[in-house]
Amino acid sequence: MAIINTTFGFVFVHVPKSAGTSVTSVLSGLCTILDIEIGGSSFGEAVQSAYLRRHGISKHSSARELRTVLGEQLWLKYVSFGVVRHPLDRLASAYRFLRQWNSPQNRLLGQMIAFQSFADFVASDVWIEAEGPDRIFRPQAFWLADAHKDEILVDRVLHTETLNTDLQRLLLDLGIPRAKVPIDVPQLNSTRKTDQPVQLSGDLLERVRTRYARDLRMFGYSLESDDKAARTETVTA
Repeated sequence: MAIINTTFGFVFVHVPKSAGTSVTSVLSGLCTILDIEIGGSSFGEAVQSAYLRRHGISKHSSARELRTVLGEQLWLKYVSFGVVRHPLDRLASAYRFLRQWNSPQNRLLGQMIAFQSFADFVASDVWIEAEGPDRIFRPQAFWLADAHKDEILVDRVLHTETLNTDLQRLLLDLGIPRAKVPIDVPQLNSTRKTDQPVQLSGDLLERVRTRYARDLRMFGYSLESDDKAARTETVTA
């Protein structure tokens, strides 16, 4: 789902489990023969192995990795951006996804199915000690920030919570014709949720806070008690 669009001059850095498929469905329609689209669409999936073999980049390459391949001059010429999500919401999404994804790439399937609840998963060390498929358990800052300091490497950071507005504003700023800018971003590749909310205890929230401290600090999220989105997450039973 990495996209390097020379037609309109932008680079999309995809953070796993942060609306990548939905955003790609919009950006793919802006690509021409001059542009690079890796993963996310049927075309992108078909060519991604070739880009990985030849250039070492994939649909989940970080900003640092894409900048290295493009070179500093082109990286600075284009508008780079990524999409982030509340860290707790993203972790719950990864939990749901990995319990359903029956693929040889998902070596954690047996362990994920064995968890009785999202809380049991958070209490485990699976998501702390392992990167997970496509480095899914890493903080979002891994994709969008410098490895050693709190410096965001992309020009714009969009949020899933305000994605329609954020993406519309970005596309219009890029000079994309209004007729090509969607009113609503389609919700694709989302895992099914139940209506049963799951509460995390203070100790479990502290584990999330510790693991994703940079995401909370850099992208404006909170795990405080007055943050309903942080305290309650709906997950697949």
